[in-house]
This record gives sequence, structure tokens and C-alpha cells, in this order.
Amino acid sequence: MASSRSSGRSRQGSPIKYIEGKAAIYNNQWLPKDQWNWARDGIEHSDYYVTCKEGRNHLSFNLVPVSQMESRRAEVPKAKVSLGPEDSKYKFPTCTCPDFMNEERACRHVFWVLDNTLSYRGHPVDEDGSLSLRFDGHCLGTPSEPFYQIQAIGLASIAQAKGWTFSGTGQWAVPAQTRDMLRHFDQSTEYSASRYSDEYLSTSPDLSGAVYRLAISKPRFFTDLREEAPVDPCTKTYFRLLNSKIDRTFQRWIHYTRTGMPRLDYRDDENMSAPNVVHTSDMLRRYVYDIETAICERGPLSYDNKCRAFELLLKMLETVIDMDLNTHDSQYRPHNVEVFGETERERNIYKRLIGTYSEGYDNFAIYAMRRIPEAGKAFLPRLYRHQEWIHRTAYGEYVAEFDLLCQDIENC
Repeated sequence: MASSRSSGRSRQGSPIKYIEGKAAIYNNQWLPKDQWNWARDGIEHSDYYVTCKEGRNHLSFNLVPVSQMESRRAEVPKAKVSLGPEDSKYKFPTCTCPDFMNEERACRHVFWVLDNTLSYRGHPVDEDGSLSLRFDGHCLGTPSEPFYQIQAIGLASIAQAKGWTFSGTGQWAVPAQTRDMLRHFDQSTEYSASRYSDEYLSTSPDLSGAVYRLAISKPRFFTDLREEAPVDPCTKTYFRLLNSKIDRTFQRWIHYTRTGMPRLDYRDDENMSAPNVVHTSDMLRRYVYDIETAICERGPLSYDNKCRAFELLLKMLETVIDMDLNTHDSQYRPHNVEVFGETERERNIYKRLIGTYSEGYDNFAIYAMRRIPEAGKAFLPRLYRHQEWIHRTAYGEYVAEFDLLCQDIENC
């Protein structure tokens, strides 16, 4: 690392100090002493393992200190830096570390990320050739300019040049594949979802954490691991685990509608509060999205796994239809239960997902089924059993796509 240099000159009564970073030489014209020390520590004396991700509306960088990873400490300090556009909550670069959370200004992690990703080529410099660091961690014109510059260069190319692990939108990246394989090896349904998060596995001292870190940092190890856990068996396990989550979500709601009491489970991160129609509907939509993502990103699925995916989607569709409160024999009518809101859409899961149009959402379950119509042959009679009810109660666009789904299956 380059060392800092200081000068006897003074600016506003303080000596001008310098930090030699990768992107520029920085001066302390604007920063208070404590933040300048963070900048120096981050830019000159820090190094991290990086997992970076390009989301739909922000960029994120998970940092784990190299020195402490190599020392095999049980608890490794980690941080997540996020950058976003002008109209996002990440307009100013943010970090999850205590220093940033307490002070709400750039910390050592933000300074390090921006120095390693930004270019100041062509940017006007002071007479001494240095740039003035600002409280938000960089020297560009606006707080969100780092996001736009990195986006223009391409985070994937930056990550490749620096040897960082990268994942983008719509891409089944190495970290996600590795987590999938670890779940397959585990074969258990009794675990907290947080056990298989990037944050946990990046620092965990247990075997799964060690395997995860080796897989995302050593391509040969990842290739060998994939030979032990091919995509198709892992996908079968994935759908089995997802089926358990779907069952728990429905059971939790049914229990609540019949007793008025939530069924809490400390082992389930998503099951720690009383349910309501809005939250339950959002979870079901998420499961459909997860299934669709699995269909798209895991390459050509085997026919058996396509059938598993189709059956999961149909199971959710049928259960939601059974839960329609407008049927005379509904077993899921809430009794003495505080519901979310007062309109029928806010107390009836069927009404929310199928009975009314929701802007910005695809047609529940059936839009994903249309990706694999060849898997629907055996399930077509079950779909037809619900056709009349859907025609009578669903919104127009849903009815039209339901009929197209049935036609797609018949034409296969």
C-alpha cells in the first residue's frame, strides 16, 4: 500500500494531508479529523474479499477483511456497501457497519469501495494534483454520481479485473449456485433461512461456510463441487424445500383463520409475527417468482423437475381458490380475527390474487405455468375443474391467460 504524505502548508489553519489511493491522491480540505482517519485506514490499510451484486436499482458490495478471514476467527467483522441512483434510498453511499450507522457519513468501507471502483480521469484537480475527499466518500460532483459511473463502466468488468465475485440481475451466479448445493447436501427442512445467506456463509466458521468461501473464490473447487451435486438433483431438492415452505405458509394462515392465534416458529425467519392477507399474498407471489426463476436460470430442466414445478404452481392456485371467502362452504373464513384493512381485497386472499387486477403483478401462478406447458398434460383435468369458477370470479386478463394456458397444454 502507498503511504500518506503530509505538508507543512496550512488550509484554514490545518496542515494539508494526503492519502495516495488507487484512483487518486486525496487531500483533507473538507473532512473532519475522525473521518479523515477512516479514509486513511480504509484506502491505505484495508483489503477485503468482495462479493458484489448488480440489482435492479442499486449496486452492493459485501466486504470481509482478508487478514481476519485468513486468521480463521470465529466472528469476522463484515460490511455491506450500497450505491444507488438519484431517486433511491442509496443516493448517498451507505454501509451497514456501526461507524456509518452512528454517523451517517462515509466510513472506511465506503472510502475503500469508491477508491477501488471510481475513475477520476479528466476530473479537475487542485494545484498540487490532489482531489478533495467529501463526507460521502468520493470527489465527484453529486452524491449518486459513483452509481452512474460504475454502471456505465460495468460492475461485471470491474469485478473481473479485480478478482471479485460478481452476480447480476437474472443471472444464476456462483454464490447462489453454491448455496443451492449446500442446501442439497444438508437435506434438512429444519433450518433458518439466514443460515444460507451470503452474509452468514461469508463469515461462518462451520463446514458450510468454509465450502462456500472456497467455491466462490476457487473456480476449480466450484467445478469439482458441481460434479458432486449436479443441477438436476439440486433442483429436485430445491422444489422439495420450497414445497415445505409453501405448506407452512398455508398452514399458518389456516391456523390463524380458525383460531385467531398465530403459530409462531423461532426456527423460521418468516414466521415470527401474526399473519395477514397482504403479507401472506406477497409470500405466495414470491414463491411463484422463485419457481419461475428456477425454471429460467437452471438451464433446461428435466421433464420430472418441470412436472414438480408445475404441480407446485397448481397446488398454490387450487389452495387459493379453495380459500375464496365467497364460496358458501369456505372453511377458511376468519372468526374473531383482526384482518388487515376492511375491503374484501384486504381480507380475502383469492380476491387479492385472482379476483382483482393488481398493477405491476403478473397473473398469479398461471403466467409461470405457461413457461412449461409440456409439463401440464397430466394436470389438465384439474385445471378444467376450476375453469368455470375462474370465468365467473377472476378479472378479465386472468381469465384470458388461463384459457391460453389450457390451449398451450392441449397443443403440446
